[in-house]
Amino acid sequence: MQSGVDMTISSKIDETHLAEITGIFRQAELTGVSVPNPEEIRQYIVAFPELIVALPQLLSIARNHFDAHYELALQVYQGIEAGDRQLTLYVRQSPYQADLLQRIESLSEAYYPLFNKYDVYLLTTTDFREPMAR
Repeated sequence: MQSGVDMTISSKIDETHLAEITGIFRQAELTGVSVPNPEEIRQYIVAFPELIVALPQLLSIARNHFDAHYELALQVYQGIEAGDRQLTLYVRQSPYQADLLQRIESLSEAYYPLFNKYDVYLLTTTDFREPMAR
């Protein structure tokens, strides 16, 4: 039996979009972008379907900007206030280099054309945590 949330998601998005979201997860895996909670990301993309086209391009830009020595993790940031959710790409490294924040800012600037074209946003930041074991 499907939960109410699952049924709502199913009614909002068709099978083609579900396949496209699965493709995004496949691309993330192939490019070394971790998705610790895929269902949370899936729900976020359902709420903002313009990400279906933009997100693969954004992840590709991010991985080209940060090589495999950097962990990239796609997560939904949950703010303190109710409903405050933001799709976030965390950049982690060990040890942390002094220029990391500058490099993240440079990546964010590289995103701007896609933000404007698709009316989407992907927060890219670090939480200064150690990368997860791969």
